[in-house]
Amino acid sequence: MWKLAIRRPVTFLMVFLVVLGFGFFALQRLNPELLPDISIPIAGVITTYRGAGPQEIENLVTKPIEGAVASVTGVTDVRSIIREGLSVTILEFDWNQNMDQAAIDIREKIDLIEGFLPEDVSKPMVIKFDPTMMPVAMVSLSGDRPLVELRRVAEDNVKPRLERIKGVASASVIGGLEREVQIRLHAQRLELYGIGVSDVINALRAQNLSYPGGTV
Repeated sequence: MWKLAIRRPVTFLMVFLVVLGFGFFALQRLNPELLPDISIPIAGVITTYRGAGPQEIENLVTKPIEGAVASVTGVTDVRSIIREGLSVTILEFDWNQNMDQAAIDIREKIDLIEGFLPEDVSKPMVIKFDPTMMPVAMVSLSGDRPLVELRRVAEDNVKPRLERIKGVASASVIGGLEREVQIRLHAQRLELYGIGVSDVINALRAQNLSYPGGTV
């Protein structure tokens, strides 16, 4: 190549300029994106079962879901995260997998076993991993106040102000503590009286009433 450049410098220079011109023209037509459209071959099944412990959720919710979705075409790995009242099953697929079709297949498998899940379990939610859902900025809040109060400040004051900033699509609050009343059930006593978890939940729902306190 360098010998040709020495023998015919003008020709070589013109070819170089033509290639450079095409490159510049193509560059002007590129549409760069901060987060290009990339399909990550990961999907999840999120299910909530309020009032149930991790062991109960694993046996009654997670294992049936794992068994159902393991046969979905293209699945390479299935694993789950279990917390009190929550089951998250994560599925990994081959990189050439059509994730839109995979989500449909997962939904169909879940529908087959949904009737065998406890009646108080929420409808399993199938989601696809979307890089655009990841936050691009995070703000931390700290102080001497209790975690419950810090979260309330974040939700009532910080979050609304961030969402009013031009260009911000959404903001969410994670961490801290939410004020709640926890009821821990005694499994042996429930069995003794023939009461199920669903009976306790229904009784609480029947007594949990909201009344207007006036006008503001």
